[in-house]
Amino acid sequence: MAGYGAYDFDFDLRRRIAETLWTTSGWSTVALVPGTVCGVGACFSPPYAAPQARLSVVLAPLKILGADK
Repeated sequence: MAGYGAYDFDFDLRRRIAETLWTTSGWSTVALVPGTVCGVGACFSPPYAAPQARLSVVLAPLKILGADK
């Protein structure tokens, strides 16, 4: 009986990531911004195209008003 082991599917993702990644929703296609978790680069959604567009989200600590009392 031939089975599969975890080593059959093991590889280092850091060595396998493409230079430019694209994702699609089935209608729109966007390029991911390298080095970000949720950054979006170029966007193509017929009949619109925004090849120079950028959208990024910055997560920062929230300062709660009155918390310093």
